[in-house]
Amino acid sequence: RREAKIREAAIDGLIAAKPPKAIAALVKRLADSSAMVRGGAARALFAIGSVPDDAQRKIQSMAKNTDPAIRLDATTALGCLPPEKALEALSLRINDDVWAIRDAAVEALEGLRLTPSILILAQRLAEEKGLVRREIAEALTQLTGEELGELPGPWLHWLSDRKEGFELPSAEEVDSILKARKAKREEGGFKETYHGLSIPPGGVVFILDTSGSMNDLYDAVDQSTLYQHFSKALGKSLERLTSSTSFSIVLFDSAIRVWKQSCVQADEESVNEAKDYLEYEKPFGGTNIYSALRTALEIEGVQTIFLLTDGAPSVGLTAENEIIHEITRANRHKRVRINTLLAGESKADFLDNLARLNGGKMVDLRDLD
Repeated sequence: RREAKIREAAIDGLIAAKPPKAIAALVKRLADSSAMVRGGAARALFAIGSVPDDAQRKIQSMAKNTDPAIRLDATTALGCLPPEKALEALSLRINDDVWAIRDAAVEALEGLRLTPSILILAQRLAEEKGLVRREIAEALTQLTGEELGELPGPWLHWLSDRKEGFELPSAEEVDSILKARKAKREEGGFKETYHGLSIPPGGVVFILDTSGSMNDLYDAVDQSTLYQHFSKALGKSLERLTSSTSFSIVLFDSAIRVWKQSCVQADEESVNEAKDYLEYEKPFGGTNIYSALRTALEIEGVQTIFLLTDGAPSVGLTAENEIIHEITRANRHKRVRINTLLAGESKADFLDNLARLNGGKMVDLRDLD
C-alpha cells in the first residue's frame, strides 16, 4: 500500500514536470497492480494531453471497470481519444449510475467540441436532474452559443434545423456571442445566491465558522457579531432555495457539528428548522477547517460546498498546503464543487487555491464590506 502511494505521488510529479519519457512511463502504469495508480495514470495522460494508440483500448476498458474511481479517471481521459472512439465511450459514461462520472463525461464532451456531442448531451437532459442537469445545459450553451434551457426538446429541435456539414462555433466565438447577449439584457442566472455566488440545484452543504473570533463585532451600530451577521445571511439564502435544491449545514470551531447527515429537500419546514439550529449556536474555540471539509464531503448527496470562515486553520491539520492537497485528493473522485468565502483574518491565497483546485470560486467578503 505504501509503495502504491509512492507511485501515485510519482504520477503527480510527472503531470507537473512533463518530462520527455512521461507518456511511456504512464502507459506502463495503466497495468499497475494498484487500482488507484492505474486510474491516476489515465488521469495524468489526459492532463499531459496525449493517449498513445497502445493505451487507447486500455483506457476504454477502464471506463467500464466496476470500480467507480477507475471509471471516473478513465472517463476524464476519454477526451484525448480519437473523436469516434471518444464519442462512443462517452455516450455510455454519460448514463453511468454515479453522478460524478456523468459529470466528467459532460465535461469531456464539451471539451471535444464536436457536433455529435449535442445529441448525446440533449438526450441525457431528459433523464438528468440537479447539478449535472445544469452542467449539461451550460455545456450545450458553451458549445453552441445558444441558451435554450434544461429541457431536451428545444436543443433537439435546434439540432434538427442545422444543415448537413454544420460546424460548431469556436469557444472564442461563443464567448463573444454570450457577452454581447448579456449586455443587452438584465443579467440572468439563479435567483438563489449566497454572498453573490449562485446556489445550484442538487445537494448543497453550507460550512460556517463558529470559532471564538466569530464573536468579534461586525456592525458597531447594531452591535451584531460576525456570527450573527453571517448566520442571518445564510438563513436568508436558505429561504430563497427551491425544491430542486437539497441542503445540510456543518458548523465548526475546534469540533465539528453536522445538522443533517444527508442533504434534505429545501422546503418551509426544513428551512425553519435549519434557521433555528443556527440561531442558538454560540461561537467558541479554534478553527478546524480541514475536519469541517472532510466531514462535509461525506454528507450523503453533497455536490456543492460553500465554506465561510474568518480565520486561518488553528486546530487539527493546520498546514495550508497540506489541507489543499488532502482535500483535493479526497475530492478527486467525488467532484464536489468547493466554494470559499473569506471574512476577518482569512488568507485569500489559501482559500482561493482551495476553491480553484476543486471546481469552485472564492469571494473575499472583506472587499464587499
